[in-house]
Amino acid sequence: MVINVKQAIIVIGAISVSLILFVNLGEVVALVKGTLHSQTQNVTPVYVKVLKDILFLISISISLIWLVLSCRVISPIKVLLSAWLFFVFAALIASYELPWICLLLGLRWVMPIILLVLLIDLVDREAMVTISNFLKYVFFVHFTFQLVQLVFGGTWYGSFLGGYSLRNPGLFLIPSSGALFSCLCFLFLNYFAKVRFSVLAPITILSVLMTVSLTGIALGFLFVSYVYFRRFFSSRVIMLFACIACAGLILSVDQFAHLLGRGDDVIAVSGGARADIFLDTWGRVGLVSRFFGLATNSAVLYFNGNYNAFIADSMYVSVLANLGLLGFLFYVFLLSFFFVWSIFISHDFSILLSLFIVLSSLTSVITELYPINFIVPFAVAFVLRPGLGLNVR
Repeated sequence: MVINVKQAIIVIGAISVSLILFVNLGEVVALVKGTLHSQTQNVTPVYVKVLKDILFLISISISLIWLVLSCRVISPIKVLLSAWLFFVFAALIASYELPWICLLLGLRWVMPIILLVLLIDLVDREAMVTISNFLKYVFFVHFTFQLVQLVFGGTWYGSFLGGYSLRNPGLFLIPSSGALFSCLCFLFLNYFAKVRFSVLAPITILSVLMTVSLTGIALGFLFVSYVYFRRFFSSRVIMLFACIACAGLILSVDQFAHLLGRGDDVIAVSGGARADIFLDTWGRVGLVSRFFGLATNSAVLYFNGNYNAFIADSMYVSVLANLGLLGFLFYVFLLSFFFVWSIFISHDFSILLSLFIVLSSLTSVITELYPINFIVPFAVAFVLRPGLGLNVR
């Protein structure tokens, strides 16, 4: 039964990766043709988009049934992760006055975390290799779409050099989402698909540059530099230099953004707006939130700006608003623990994965960003599985 369940999880993972080719296809084609009116416009049939939620539910159901029937000993790491789900339950109960659809959207928001807990004993190296092999072809299509958008994408996200599209999201509608996907593909393809670094690195850098996403560009250069210099230095030395480099980047980011065409005040506008949202949310929520589900992209689309639903614009704000102060502080503790643990054991893939989660959470609600919200639980479950995750270097 264990083998059959593992094979089923591998198949679902492969299908989930491949599904990104179709989930946003209508919107991406409309973007190139110049017929897309807004980022909330749905062009792709709804039944195609619903497939990703069905895959989540199937994965959670299969994993949960296997966990119950296998009677496995609950590991300490599962207890730690499950403790965070206690805050989800508390916020769900405290938000009983909200419409039931809002609570369902909140549960949809937390599904990737539930899946992560259930996958820890199921994801092995075979699963990671299989997913990486599918990602290899999807990444090629994503990069090809970016090149097409560069030439024919129009001025939806601005233009440069007399007509070339400034920001090119590839298979996605939001450029930053495309950049994060490229960075995640680099991780998987470098460590599991064994794609030549000399080929993978320049394609990844070009891909993130074409999105003009500052977070994506920072992650892309950080990942490529880490893998290259890891041949000569320890992970701890590289992380020390990375911290110094990040400090320098923060000090010069406005000048760098100007070169990319993002304007001279990107930190004041983008970073300042997110800081204001965070501080405003911090002042409104209590120890346990009574707004579970409202700080999700799905709620914004469903309620169409009504019922106090708002765009969190970062995972940290989303956790704070949906769960409250206690759930937020525990989330930060889990991320910090994962990052420090990764550095302590000098586990290269885990270090970069933890950095990806920490940094991407600054500008995206990653539990709602498909297929990243499906791939990351697989990756974290792999490195947290006792006696297996440490096989990757």
